[in-house]
Amino acid sequence: MASNYGTHSDKELMHLIANSNQGAFAELYERYWDKLFSVALHTLSSPEDAEEVVQDLFTKIWNIREKLVIEKEPGAYLAAAVKYQVISRLRIRKRRMALEKEQPIDLTALSEDSTTLYLREKEIMEELERGIQLLPQKCQLVFRLSREQGLSTQEIADELKISTNTVENHLTKALRILREYFKKSFFLFFL
Repeated sequence: MASNYGTHSDKELMHLIANSNQGAFAELYERYWDKLFSVALHTLSSPEDAEEVVQDLFTKIWNIREKLVIEKEPGAYLAAAVKYQVISRLRIRKRRMALEKEQPIDLTALSEDSTTLYLREKEIMEELERGIQLLPQKCQLVFRLSREQGLSTQEIADELKISTNTVENHLTKALRILREYFKKSFFLFFL
């Protein structure tokens, strides 16, 4: 699908994406996935978190494509956007760690436009849920325990009476399947 758009500039792709062109979006995705993943991985040090951050970014771009105005080069915009996503992910980690330590959270550091974030998060979560439903049963269970209940790899292994290596394999498989799901299928849900 993306091969027809390989000669287009980034700005041309963004213009086509604003008009809901799936092929242009797929080309942009392929063109920048690895670069953005590297940026996210450098700070987060977690391949799973980095994949989720980049996937969330592309999902958000597609969701707001008709309203998206990029004043600088799309590559620079994407790099800045992924850094913002990384900061958001780090805030989530900070909140989670604060809750685990039962320390108060500095809410001023977390203030954002909560209504907009809520609506975007809801859209992303609905799409993610459709993808999760496609996972094999055991893989889905491990993914939900990790991402929805916040259990560690060891806690999941103990609860399911499987090795931590098996848990990690299920999580890696889930992320790979979800990445492919979003890469190939998610366009259809936004038409």
